[in-house]
Amino acid sequence: MTNAAVEFDPETMAPTFRLLYGQAGRSWTFPIAERWGMPEGVICRAKAYQAEIEDPQQGVLEELGEIKARFERELEEARALKEEARRRERRLREILEGIKAKRREILRRIEERGKRRLSELEERLRKLIREASLHPERAAAIKGEVRRIKEAFSTSPLLPRTSGRSLTEVREGDWVRVRGLGRSGEVLRVGTDGRVEVLVGSIKVKVSRGELEAASREEATRDEGRVVLEAEGMGSRELNVVGLRVQEALSKVDKLIDEALIHGWDEVQIVHGIGTGRLRKAIRDHLKEIPWIKGLKSAPLDKGGGGVTIVELK
Repeated sequence: MTNAAVEFDPETMAPTFRLLYGQAGRSWTFPIAERWGMPEGVICRAKAYQAEIEDPQQGVLEELGEIKARFERELEEARALKEEARRRERRLREILEGIKAKRREILRRIEERGKRRLSELEERLRKLIREASLHPERAAAIKGEVRRIKEAFSTSPLLPRTSGRSLTEVREGDWVRVRGLGRSGEVLRVGTDGRVEVLVGSIKVKVSRGELEAASREEATRDEGRVVLEAEGMGSRELNVVGLRVQEALSKVDKLIDEALIHGWDEVQIVHGIGTGRLRKAIRDHLKEIPWIKGLKSAPLDKGGGGVTIVELK
C-alpha cells in the first residue's frame, strides 16, 4: 500500500488533479477558510482545537511536502537551463563550422591565386634564362631582372612566413626549416663538412647549416600543401649525375643552373665521377657556354677531387 495525495495550487487553492504518490496530503482547510473570508477569531480557535488533537507527525509531513514541491520546481528550472545550454552549444557549433568552411574557402582562393602568380614568375624566369643564353652580352642586365623578380617573389604575402629562430646546433631527428624552400623537414644526417641532409616531405635535400632555422613537427605539418616555387632538386646545391648518359646529365645540369639562378646561389656542385673523363669534359664544355657561369674548378681532394666540379655563378 502506498500513500497518495491530490495536489493543490497554493496560489489559487484549486486542485491540479495531479496525484502525488508516496506522501500524505496537506490539509488546506485553514488557507481556504482565510481566502473565503471566515472571521479570524473563528479560524484561531479552530487552529487551537486542532493543535490539541493533531498528530505530531503531521507538521513534519507537511514540511516534507513543501520541501519536495520546492525541489521539483528547482529541478524543472535546472532542466530548462540545461536545455537552453544545449541549444546554445548547438548554435556555437554551427557558427564554428561556418567559420571553418569560410576559412577553407579563403585558403583555397589564396592557393589558386598563389599558383597563378608563381606560374607567371616561373615563366618570366625561364624566358630570361633563355634570352641570356641567346644574348650573352645582356647577361648583366638580365641578372638584375632575375634578382628583382626574386625579391618581389620573396616578399609575396602568399609565401609562408619563417620564424627566424636561429640554430645553435643541429642534430639528427631535429625539425628545421629550409630558408630557400620555405618548407620544414626532419634532419636525417649532419655531415662533417657542415652540410645537413633534411627530409622535406618525401624528398631528401642537402643544404648548409646556415640555410636552416629552428622549426617544429607542427610547422612541418602546416607546410604540407603550401605553394612554393621549386625547381627539380628541391633546393639542393649538389647534383649527382654519375652513371647517366651525357644528354641526360646535361639536362639535369641545366635545371640545376636554373634553380641556382632562381634562388640566387653563388655556387653549386656537380658530382660526375672520374671514369674516362668524357662526362666531366662534356659537362664543363657545356657550362662554359652559359653566360651565368663565373668559373669552374675541381673540388678539394677530401671532397671528391676531379670527380666533382664546383660551379661559381655570377
